[in-house]
Amino acid sequence: MIDRTLTADDYRALAEFRYQIRQFVLPSINEIARRLHLRHHSVVELTNPLTARGLIRKRQDSSDRRRVPLEIAVRGEAVLRKLSLIHRAQLEFLGRDLIKALQNLLLTEHGLHENNRSRQNNLKRTR
Repeated sequence: MIDRTLTADDYRALAEFRYQIRQFVLPSINEIARRLHLRHHSVVELTNPLTARGLIRKRQDSSDRRRVPLEIAVRGEAVLRKLSLIHRAQLEFLGRDLIKALQNLLLTEHGLHENNRSRQNNLKRTR
């Protein structure tokens, strides 16, 4: 183990790291609402059935009673794993087509920009 002195910056970095991990592991209703671009009450309505089915648990934050961290339950992890595997397989299957469609879109957009620039240059030359 390396023995070294910790600086104030080290402590700040560690605190930020711990904060980010907590955000990832125990997101709150507000954090999920911000992430999904939804209103607080919409996320509450979405989480209530998940809680009733035992897929997630709502915790009470000891330092801020208004904050309600959410925690995925074992049963929820199993459902999430199944869905994630399905979604990954779908992306692997459709990924090439999605990439091709995006590349065609970008090439078309790029071509449109090039055509517009050519037209603008031609107009300048004719004036």
